[in-house]
Amino acid sequence: MKIIGKVPRVDGRELSYRRFWEQFMQANKPVLLTGLMDSWAACRDWVLLDGKPNLSFIAEHFGSSLVQVADCARQEFTDQKRLEMTVKEFVEYWQAHHQLSNKGHKEEDFDSSSLKMTQHLLYLKDWHFVKEYPDYVAYETPVFFEDDWLNLYLDETCTKTQQEDGNGQSDYRFVYMGPKGTWTPLHADVLRSYSWSANICGYKLWHLLPPEKTSLLYDRHKKNTVYDIYDDISLVQFPGFSETGWVECEQGANEILFVPSGWYHQVTNLEDTISINHNWLNACNLRWNWNLLLADYSETVESIEDIRDIAENFEELCQRNLAANSGMNFEDFFKFLANIAGHNLNALAHNACNNGVFPALSSPSSLPELQTANEIQDEIQNEKWSMVWPTTIGNRMRNGVHDKSQAKNRSKSKTWDDDQQHVFNLCRIEEILAEMASQEYFIQLARSQEVYNPLPHLPQESLGTDESEHVGNSLQGLKSLQYSLDEALKKYTRKTQASTTEVL
Repeated sequence: MKIIGKVPRVDGRELSYRRFWEQFMQANKPVLLTGLMDSWAACRDWVLLDGKPNLSFIAEHFGSSLVQVADCARQEFTDQKRLEMTVKEFVEYWQAHHQLSNKGHKEEDFDSSSLKMTQHLLYLKDWHFVKEYPDYVAYETPVFFEDDWLNLYLDETCTKTQQEDGNGQSDYRFVYMGPKGTWTPLHADVLRSYSWSANICGYKLWHLLPPEKTSLLYDRHKKNTVYDIYDDISLVQFPGFSETGWVECEQGANEILFVPSGWYHQVTNLEDTISINHNWLNACNLRWNWNLLLADYSETVESIEDIRDIAENFEELCQRNLAANSGMNFEDFFKFLANIAGHNLNALAHNACNNGVFPALSSPSSLPELQTANEIQDEIQNEKWSMVWPTTIGNRMRNGVHDKSQAKNRSKSKTWDDDQQHVFNLCRIEEILAEMASQEYFIQLARSQEVYNPLPHLPQESLGTDESEHVGNSLQGLKSLQYSLDEALKKYTRKTQASTTEVL
């Protein structure tokens, strides 16, 4: 395996949101952040004085939870075989494993070349801890990761009944824990989302592959990727693997790794480890998600093409399969975008009506040109506008108001403005909606007579008559949403020409 670099380590206390946005999130580059976990309850309650996991505390307080556990020695399709047990049962396994390791295992039982124990190891994964224990605040999401559309949307739309019936993903906030030697096979994150992984205790070794090298991971049939990069990889089966170059990260306790979209990675616990992990989407990686859905849709159509002529509704069948295999289909994605667009429009409308806080421009002719996300991005990079990026965008989008004191207290290093963040978000959404319009499924959706209102929180009193006609409860389908976004982007912005000139 060829190592081509190390993930940079940065003190999060000295990092501005703007620098993180430009150098890592928008640039789609990984970074290891330190100094952000000192106040977390999990770092106090879940860890013993010697730095080991406090398994007794976890079993006592959370032992009844039913969780998924991966058997690291058994492959099932492209993942490890999953078992189901309670947290208490898993802790009992872990404690028994320690006793066996201390008594019977020799140094040679640890295969350093493959970084895995030769015996079966169990790894607790994907525990929806926040959903199960909302009153126990184990941690606070760092400001750099708060612009999280995915979990905001799921919190609002996935009901408890859906979760219990298995018809909805409850959230993408997880706890992982396992003994030394547990590992996760090579993969890119679900929905091509960003992820962040915070080590509560323990030590992880990561190997990450830049997305432009992804094709080197596939077999000669271009169907499957390498499962375990530490195995003896057949160059006949995987002819490109020898050309891969990996970025390495050694992650200790109280450190958080930001994993960008599309970076395949494999992770090994070099010590007993507990981590907290989120997957998330926002305007910066939205296209990764949409491109994945398009690719998965093409594969779905190809896989059942032979029954097109006999299927009662071939497109509906494709969409069902897409949802089952990818976690989301086209309609899900549309509703997700519509919901997030509604939050952003809601925030802009409230801000524009809040006299003295976020005044709307008095004349449409004084608005800057806001036609595409690329133009907005150019403005950002050229620093033509003063901008304050949101510190708690999720809460603010829910409430539709701006708490200036909170923003001031959270970080004096923020220099970008909430309204411009919302405009940037809407421009990104509008770009994707324009591409959706060419899909036959969305054309049918836009023609549907079903009334669908993706903007339930938008205050009608904040809009003019023309806008209300297109944004209220009569909003139907994609075309109407496109029109609404276009009109909103022209109407709402924070800066007047005078204030912009003053900043410059």
